[in-house]
Amino acid sequence: MMAPGSSPKRNRLALWRNTIHLFHQTNRPLFIGPFRKLGFDYRVQPLFLSPKNEQRTPDIVASAAVGWVVLELSFRDSAKEEKLAGYSQIDPRDLGQYGLTAQSTPPEVLSSRLRFVDDGPFCQLVVADRLEVLKEGRIVNDELRRALVEARGVDLTHLPSLPFTLVPEMVGHPQELREGLVDLVLQIFAPGSAGMSATQMVDKGLERLVDLVGPKDRSILVSKVEEQMKTLPTFLGGYLEESDGVFRASSKWKDPSLPKQREWVVMRLKMWVAKPILPDFFPDDPS
Repeated sequence: MMAPGSSPKRNRLALWRNTIHLFHQTNRPLFIGPFRKLGFDYRVQPLFLSPKNEQRTPDIVASAAVGWVVLELSFRDSAKEEKLAGYSQIDPRDLGQYGLTAQSTPPEVLSSRLRFVDDGPFCQLVVADRLEVLKEGRIVNDELRRALVEARGVDLTHLPSLPFTLVPEMVGHPQELREGLVDLVLQIFAPGSAGMSATQMVDKGLERLVDLVGPKDRSILVSKVEEQMKTLPTFLGGYLEESDGVFRASSKWKDPSLPKQREWVVMRLKMWVAKPILPDFFPDDPS
């Protein structure tokens, strides 16, 4: 289910889900992602250093016996050429601390988008519907280039939707964070639910990404989720309460089968997602 207030034209989750599919395999329909086919393991937003000791945090870094890859995910109209060029020089010796296969050569740097934006001399994956592989000649690694070209044209809309609803990037985008929390909040109101803490919501929302996100990024995400969740008990008319850091349905939520009661909560969640948030509440994020 798409969360209330979501926009398919500008959906960060669609970009992330379709990109992450390329690192996984599905059986129905049978699909082996090009990175999975080559044995790539990946991490989300790991910290690397440039030769000048400048911090670099690519969205995805992946490594395998055949080489390593840096991916920048974006749906902004501005080009990412400068940022991508900065990734070309990050130190491969940092791969080991993330449990990734050690390398001695520079990474292959790619961008992933929902539509084409010219990011300069870098290969670009367009993952909106059918996988497009553009500027593949920029990839030096023959095996990687072949795997991507062979996957070109696969219908990503036919693959099962990956169930994660949160990604670390959302800490800079409060409306998107609220949108990603909606289904988790509705699970709190499900019959028999004992409620969830912000940490449990983040772990459940990250789903398969939970062990691939660094502890610092996860901690920041937990903090932002908790801040947002604390605005909900009053906004939901007392149907939700917090006790000892756990958010649960209050005694006012007597019969969850009552359609009008649930419809009212869903309506209020839509309003909560759309409610303007002060711009200084979250830091600027150029992604």
